[in-house]
Amino acid sequence: MKFHRKSSLLACASMILLPSAAFADEGTTDEEPGVWRLGAGVNYSEGDYGDPQKTTVVSAPVSLRYRKGGFNFRVSVPFVSIDGPGSLLDTPQGRDAGFGDSGGDSGGDDNGGDSSGSNSGSGSSGSNSGSGSSGSNSGSGSSGSGSSGSGGGSDDGGSTSTGGDVVPVAGAAPSRRSGIGDVSISLGYSVPLGSATWFDVTGRVKLPTASTAKRLGTGKVDFTVGGDLVQDIGDLSLYAGGRYRFLGKPAGSTLRNTWGAGAGASYRLPGGTYVGADYGWQESAAPGRGPSSEVTGWINFGVSKRLRMQVFASTGFNANSADFAGGLSLSYRLN
Repeated sequence: MKFHRKSSLLACASMILLPSAAFADEGTTDEEPGVWRLGAGVNYSEGDYGDPQKTTVVSAPVSLRYRKGGFNFRVSVPFVSIDGPGSLLDTPQGRDAGFGDSGGDSGGDDNGGDSSGSNSGSGSSGSNSGSGSSGSNSGSGSSGSGSSGSGGGSDDGGSTSTGGDVVPVAGAAPSRRSGIGDVSISLGYSVPLGSATWFDVTGRVKLPTASTAKRLGTGKVDFTVGGDLVQDIGDLSLYAGGRYRFLGKPAGSTLRNTWGAGAGASYRLPGGTYVGADYGWQESAAPGRGPSSEVTGWINFGVSKRLRMQVFASTGFNANSADFAGGLSLSYRLN
């Protein structure tokens, strides 16, 4: 108990320090305006997760994101529906379709993308349980360089697969439930390590707004901290990273804190379209269950100067992973 309390305090401290560092950086990047983006999407996943019967999850998150220089902030409010015997530990928050914006116009190229900076690959794999993910979509400093992020995954430092957040309940009858999911608040900061290398630090708080009676959430606050190393090689970007989740445990629960890891690559095509692939591994929060392991392919492209879309599909490698996941997300630049 004492260790868990100290861990939670450490996670809270990291969430406080992230924006402090970011706003300190803003003092040197006053010429670069902050960018606001509104996002929406729909995500679908299905799998048996080691149970004889299948569980399907559909989530539709709406998000608001702000970024300036290397700092980014995102809040996501999802609606979720689940059909089957499984229970959710966290709501799938979707994969952010937004890119780093150099500031100064409504998009760095004709498709609304950022023509400067790296094309960092996404983070979380597949269904993404909110989480997110490696490869934050944070941008540069005033030079316009930095990890622009392909938006391949969510950027809130959460877990890397839906398989890690759907837990079968022994003896539970299959049922269909729906409602507001868990609200997610995330912070990220991209630290330049060289002209084409960045370390992205992420922190996330899951607020327990989902119904515990419907088994849409745990009813407890979770904290997640993570980091990703991003390397650009021309139009190719590579990333690898990990994260640790401090899981809020309901009374009498045997749930445990978990590790997650991911790696991936993205490539910028002519015209501002990005393609990529990610791998995500997530330790199970339920003792005795194996980890989930999933791979995702995605494409992110501009619909207009201000609007971008991302489409993804994912599959798992073991019984504790999603058999299939897919979805799309939209990101609209407000300024």
